[in-house]
Amino acid sequence: MNHNSNIALIGGDRRQLYIAKFFSEKGVGIYSYANDAGYNKCCLLEEIMKKCDIIVLPVPAFKDNHFINNCHNVNVPTTDFLDCIIPDKHVIFGGCFNDKITRLFDEKKIRYYDFMKDDSVAWLNCIATAEGAILEAIKESSCNIHASSCLITGYGRCAQVLADKIRGIKGNVTITCRKYEDMSKAKCMGYNVVPIESIKNTASDFDYIFNTVPAMLIDSSVINKLKKDCLIIDIASYPGGTDFDYARKCGIKAILALSIPGRVSPLSSGIILGECIEKHLSTH
Repeated sequence: MNHNSNIALIGGDRRQLYIAKFFSEKGVGIYSYANDAGYNKCCLLEEIMKKCDIIVLPVPAFKDNHFINNCHNVNVPTTDFLDCIIPDKHVIFGGCFNDKITRLFDEKKIRYYDFMKDDSVAWLNCIATAEGAILEAIKESSCNIHASSCLITGYGRCAQVLADKIRGIKGNVTITCRKYEDMSKAKCMGYNVVPIESIKNTASDFDYIFNTVPAMLIDSSVINKLKKDCLIIDIASYPGGTDFDYARKCGIKAILALSIPGRVSPLSSGIILGECIEKHLSTH
């Protein structure tokens, strides 16, 4: 990594602070905009983009494609940001770039790197997400997870880590997913398994539902069968996979828990991202 390069931290949450500390301790110049990183705060987007070569956006980077995600009431329009990028100068880091954004980057020949495309980052990020989901469940429910019946939708990275941690505190875990291969993996790990099309038939069995799938799975047909004190924790990317309005009408508590790593473990998560940036820059 070229330590003569300056790093811009734009938007984001408390993870940005620890990314800043990570690089500041290595002698890298840090500038911040629309966040609490606290290093060389810039008042204008144009200013920070001129000063810096490496641009670090949040995870996820953009909100509805229109604005850069940030924890302040500061709207940083995506179009303004794109207009400030100099393709030969800037390298963009961030998380969860969707197809529309990556097409724009490719059209403008902008160099970019998606944290969540890095398997090591994605897996480590799941630890904080799983711990945060359990924290939300403990805070919001009136019963123990120990000996409770927990349904986890999907069996991707986050679901696998979450299932392991819930079982670690003696919760009874059932997995539901679409892919036969994933159901087989869950069975091999010793979890109960139900086909995804059958969850409405078994929904009344569960004290907790943890949704990890960004598709409408916890709909009215499922919610109608739930116990009144069942708690839904949805950790899928926005807008989640739960009919939150219908759950509210039925008196079922349902929580969309977004950006958990930045809220519950920003230090650990920030260091993971800092190490990823450093590794990428040192090999390119």
